[in-house]
Parts: sequence; C-alpha cells; structure tokens
Amino acid sequence: MCGIIGQISNSTKELPLVSIHHRGPDADNIWSGDGVQFGHTRLAIIDLSEGGKQPKSDNSGRYTLTFNGEIYNFKELKESLIDYTFKTQSDTEVILATYSRYGYDCPKYLKGQFAFAIWDNQKKELFVARDRMGEKPFYYSISQNEFYFSSEIRALLKIVNFAPHLRKESLAEYLHLQSVQPPHTLIEGVLQLPVAHYGIFKQGSFEIHPYWNIMDVHKEDYSDIKTIHKNIKEKLANSVRLQMLSDVPLGAFLSGGIDSSAIVALMAEQSEQPIETFSIGFEEAAFDESQFAAIVAKKFNTKHHSIQLKSDDFKNRIPEILSKVDNPSGDGPNTFVVSEAVKKAGLTVALSGLGGDELFAGYDGFLRFYKLQTFKNIWKLSTPFRKIISPLFSGKKGDLLALPTVDIEDFYPLSRRVFSKQEISKLLPDSSFYYQTIGQSEQKKLPILSQYSIAELSGYTQTVLLKDTDQMSMANSLEVRVPFFDYQLIEYVLGVPDSLKLPKYPKSLLVESLQPLLPGEIVHRPKMGFSFPWDEWMRGDLRQYCENNILNLAKRKIFSENELFTIWRNFKSNTNSVKWSKVWLLVCLEQWLKNIGL
Repeated sequence: MCGIIGQISNSTKELPLVSIHHRGPDADNIWSGDGVQFGHTRLAIIDLSEGGKQPKSDNSGRYTLTFNGEIYNFKELKESLIDYTFKTQSDTEVILATYSRYGYDCPKYLKGQFAFAIWDNQKKELFVARDRMGEKPFYYSISQNEFYFSSEIRALLKIVNFAPHLRKESLAEYLHLQSVQPPHTLIEGVLQLPVAHYGIFKQGSFEIHPYWNIMDVHKEDYSDIKTIHKNIKEKLANSVRLQMLSDVPLGAFLSGGIDSSAIVALMAEQSEQPIETFSIGFEEAAFDESQFAAIVAKKFNTKHHSIQLKSDDFKNRIPEILSKVDNPSGDGPNTFVVSEAVKKAGLTVALSGLGGDELFAGYDGFLRFYKLQTFKNIWKLSTPFRKIISPLFSGKKGDLLALPTVDIEDFYPLSRRVFSKQEISKLLPDSSFYYQTIGQSEQKKLPILSQYSIAELSGYTQTVLLKDTDQMSMANSLEVRVPFFDYQLIEYVLGVPDSLKLPKYPKSLLVESLQPLLPGEIVHRPKMGFSFPWDEWMRGDLRQYCENNILNLAKRKIFSENELFTIWRNFKSNTNSVKWSKVWLLVCLEQWLKNIGL
C-alpha cells in the first residue's frame, strides 16, 4: 500500500513526494526516464526487503512500474509465470511479469486492490489500471500532450500546468449524491480513471477500456439452497484467507455487527494465532456498540482492543480530521478514528466488514425498492397527473410519485440524494443540473435486489464509502482490506434469486451461509451502524465551526448567498426542512476548498 505520482512531460519540476508521504512513510523514491517521471512512497507490507521498493523495472528494463495496493493472488500467479526469473518476493514484481506476458489483459489476472502505471520504454507508451471496485484511487490530468497522475488530487495539483477551477456540473452532482461519479471530479481538468478500466497514453492520446463489468454475473445453478450457502462461505473464506497475507502485523475492525463479525469469524477459523480486533466505544449508550464487539471477541478468542472515546474529545478534533480530506464527502471522520486507533496499536493492515450490506440487502433501501415493484402500475398513470398530485405528499414521497418510473435508474438517485434538483437550482442558479446515471440497461434482467446492489456498489459505496476508507485510513498510514469485495463473490451473490436473498431477518442469506459461526445476540439485535449525533453537535459545540465555514463559502460567490444563509438559519432554528446532512455537505466542501488551496 503506497502513494503514487508521475508525469509524462518536459517539466523538470521534481515530483512532490512529501505531499503523499502519509500514504507511504517507510520509503520514497523517484525514477526518471526519457520525459517520464514516476514517484512512489512506500508503506511496506509484502516483502519488506529492498527488493520491494518502487518504482520498479522488470528484468529486461523495458517496463517500469509504480503501484499502489496489494495483489492477493500474487503467489498463485507467480507459480504460473514460469518464463520469468523472479528476484524478489514482492507482488510488485508479479505485476510486471504478468504485464510482460499478457500485456493489456494484465488486470484481468489480478485479484486485489490496485492502481498502477507502467511505462513501456520500447513503445513509449503509458499503461494505467484501476481495480474492479475502486478501492484504490487514480486521478489524472491531460494537458498539452502531457499526462499527470497521482493517488491524491492535492498532490496532482502541484504538478499540473494549469490553475485549478471548480467544475459546476460536478458541484451539482456532489450536492445531489455527496460525491462525483468517474470520470469527473470537482476540479475542471482533473479526472479519475473509472473502476475496472485500464488506459493507454501514447503521443498525446489517451484511450480507456473496461476489463471487467459488474453485470457479468456467472450463470450458476441456484436451485439448491444448501449449495448456495456452501458456495458463499467458501468464496468469502477464500477471500479472507488471501487478504490475511501480510509480512507485518494485521488485525480487523470489529463493530459487533453481522459483517465485521463474519470477517473476524472466518479469520479466526484460518489463523493459528489469536486475531487482533478493534472496536470503538462511547460513553453515550445510544451509539455505543462495544458490548456486542466484546461478545464476538470472546467467542473467537481474539486479542481485543476496545478504544473508549469521549464525544467531547472527538468533536474537538473534527476540524483537524477534515483537514486530512483529499476529496470531500458527507462521511469519513468515523473511519479516521478507527484507523488512527489501529495504527497506534502498532498494526499496519486491518480487514473491514464493509460490503456485507451492499451484497446481502442490508440497507432499508433494498426492501423499499423491492416492495415498490408491486405498485409499478401507479407509474403508468400520466406523468402530468402524477406531477399534479405529487405536492400533496411531503418530501421524498411526493418526489417519488413524480418520477418517470420506479426502475432502478430513477429510484436510486432519489433514495441516496441529499439536495433535490429544485434545491440545487436555487443554490446554483447559473448551473445546469447534472448527474451521471448509475446503472445499465442489462441491470433490469437481474433479480430486483441485485439491481439495487449494483446501484449501491456503483454509486454510494464506490464514490463515498470506499473513497473515504482509502483517504482516512491512508491519512494514518494504515491499509484497509475489504474481503466482501472479492469479485468472484460479488458475481456469485448477484445471481442469487430474490426469493432466497430477501431477508427473513437482517442479512439472513449471509448468516445462514456461515452457520453456526455467528452468535444469536449479534444476528438478532437492532442495526446501529457506526454513527454520531451530528444533528445535536452541529447545533451545539460545532455550531461556530459550521457557521464560519458557511460564511466563508458564501464569500466565494459560488452559491446564492441568500440561499446559503436561508439553509443555515433554518437548520439553526430546527426547521424540519433542513437536515444536518445538507449543512454538513456544505461545511465539508468549504473545508476541502481550503485544503487544496482554492
């Protein structure tokens, strides 16, 4: 796990490795070729010797690589690459050998989280690739036949040859769904490589191609529920086994929920030593889950660390935590707190239960979407008639009735939205509204619950949760691995029929697949999630911080000043029309603009 940065240009400016030092504090290095510079900061996890350092060239010297991530199946790949003479025990060298043999098809053979760039000194071309789920970021910019890339936007802006400006269309998308879908970002001219894609830059031209499609669900026989349970456990257990590979201390996040408990249970099954687990507890019982984490820790005999936080201490650190953010969202501080605690305990790698809700219908939105399909005939009524009666219903209910359909591409953005289109048009009166459709036409051929899974995995999960997991863990020089996002597990679970996946109780398909591993106290307790009383804090101790950010945002003349102040006044007066999440999205945006120097 590392930070990468590079450029193909005539610039003699040295790459600013210090700006991504937190991603890899163990070593750093710059490689220079003919008009090419690659930089790398290393967080040493696999092959701690000098042989694991980057940037790295293959035996022939033709290919040079800078790589961020981990390749979990590198040992199996290494055994198949018998024509290559390996000199190290690193997964980095395996990528080079795989590319030497398979060329542009290289990413298809890699199982892991990754973003990398390979320079071909013979063809004078650059090959870049990003993992299937977007666990690792890859930002780039093309200007005047020059190509720049980095793991972080802040670092990229230090080497591009233009002054950064906000992209208003992306700003509208950010307000709508608290994130921006690839390939765009909030900065004009700064792009992100789409997930499961590779790109080739040569002679000023950049071509992007997909190498995996989440819609490529394997055609399996789902007639026998016992076989389904067996396959799910085997695939998840195999993913956990591969992701436990590490040459440095490794542990797991343990909230006491079903997903993190499942990962810890499978880790314990495959480890000869007690697993180190970490939970965060709070004095306020309303959002303290430490008692449930303790139950799981005891059952699986883990070496458990329960970190108790006082909400006052956490609140006071919010400005500091948000200053670490490279890409704004309405989430993130939660992940920072856990990552910091794990790192302070001396670990460099932690496994996470992220992904269980998305695959096994754990969110309320799954059931809402499923049940709505029973009433689809309502949306056969004329659109003008539905728009006339929709104001009779408050909030999202009225907006739901006004939708063209309740198909996934129309329903999902409403399900996850923060600001409505009408609210955005008031905040950004000079900007046309835009958001990229999340979904594909082939999606409708899949089970209803799987349609929503794909929307979640392609939307909020990819652009908010995984992005925040990366930036907040790497701010603490910690690698977080996510076993639920093994692509073979994803493909299999997406094919399971609704009749077998529909939860009889929370994530019943997952729980039954792991029987009898998970304790009943964990399975049948109310879902809490790792959250804080933001609403109360923002009207209390964080009020001045929020107000200062809103005032500073207004001075930028990006938004309607009157509308900004109206939102803030209504929130302070506890008006139901303004939820804390809307204000927080604006507060985080202002902090981010300060972070990147705009």
